[in-house]
Amino acid sequence: MNYKLSEIKKDLEFVKSKAVASDLIEKFDLDLVNLFELISQKEILIPISIFNDKLSALETISRYLHQNLQMSFKKIGELMNRSEKTIWQAHNHSLKKFQRRLRVGETKYVIPVSAFSDRQFSNLETIVKFMKEKYFLKYSEIGALLHRDQRTIWTVYNRASKKKNKT
Repeated sequence: MNYKLSEIKKDLEFVKSKAVASDLIEKFDLDLVNLFELISQKEILIPISIFNDKLSALETISRYLHQNLQMSFKKIGELMNRSEKTIWQAHNHSLKKFQRRLRVGETKYVIPVSAFSDRQFSNLETIVKFMKEKYFLKYSEIGALLHRDQRTIWTVYNRASKKKNKT
């Protein structure tokens, strides 16, 4: 597909995208280079299949990102808006509680690591809220995927909803 520059400039999607880009540049006080750097960054996705009944959400996520994706504790901390030490501690606790390697099974459910940067919610609240609101799963389905009781999932979701409504 070789499009002429004049065709691209007339395309409705291009015109809309240009307006959105202009709005983002103004809203966040960016320059065009920074905007394109942000756009081109790949989102890191956490597969739901890594969760088990032995580890907490943070232990599981920090272990997956460090061992499976070879990310540094510092980088994980930056992505999750947590200190490097917190990530390191969670990883080390996970090794004591669960020695085997995390099993990454087939799943159609993933959560972007950026979802965990909002410190208003606990990690489990973030996961449950995301699964409920983005995938429209039942409490029992989320519970099965996370290896948690559906009543726990209901409680976690309701607590997150109350926090969300306070803001």
